Amino acid sequence: MRFEQVPSLLLWGVIAVLETALLVVAVVAWGVRNNVLRSLTSITRHSQRIAKGDLSAPV
Repeated sequence: MRFEQVPSLLLWGVIAVLETALLVVAVVAWGVRNNVLRSLTSITRHSQRIAKGDLSAPV
């Protein structure tokens, strides 16, 4: 390996690490979003049942 290639290799390494980190953040954000939306949907359905007078659903 030539000395002139070192900065280029370092740049590609940094880019690869940043892309991996971005992918991990995106996957975690997607998972958190799905969990929050699932919980909100459940709460909304339960609240609508209560509003209609159905108090038989477990909390």
